[in-house]
Amino acid sequence: WRQKGAEEEARGGGPAAWPARSRPGGMAEAALSAGSPEAPSPREEKWAQAAGGEGEGPRRLEKEQVEFLEKEYLTCPNPSEARRKQIGEVLQLSERKVMIWFQNKRQRMKQKKKEAENSMLKEQNAQLNAELEGERRREQDLEAENARLQALLKEKHENTRELRSSAAHLLIEYYAERSRMGDPAAEAALPEAQNALNGPGSSPS
Repeated sequence: WRQKGAEEEARGGGPAAWPARSRPGGMAEAALSAGSPEAPSPREEKWAQAAGGEGEGPRRLEKEQVEFLEKEYLTCPNPSEARRKQIGEVLQLSERKVMIWFQNKRQRMKQKKKEAENSMLKEQNAQLNAELEGERRREQDLEAENARLQALLKEKHENTRELRSSAAHLLIEYYAERSRMGDPAAEAALPEAQNALNGPGSSPS
């Protein structure tokens, strides 16, 4: 068994002769060994089929390709042409497809940022409207309280006027009664009390 394995390794079939692209982590090694004659791995063939020719329509990227591109975007959102070519070699994509992916990604992130800003502005606007509505309600409450106090003050004035009027009538009746009894002081005070009740210029009742 060992002799057979050694023979296979000598013929190039052993682990030492495996293509770099088929080893674990072979994707990055394949990019470093570009132009080597090794046959592509099944994953690379699948990526190449997904990439398609330049004249074909857009193909959906594989999950591993998208993950790789996302990590690259975090490192550099706008890579240079040379870097895009390196990424394309790793992912079996053309530089143009890599460029378009980064353009679309930047556009999506810009749109998400704008949506987040709009959402924040809407929240702030809603908060300001709520505060304004609260101020309006407080103003209405103050106006209602002021109207209530004005009504109470008016009622007190009316009550005071009625009390003064009642007191003046009682005083006039007293002076009139004393005047009929022959009290000269009451007779002299009676016109003054009547004027005070009826106001200046009014005739005695």
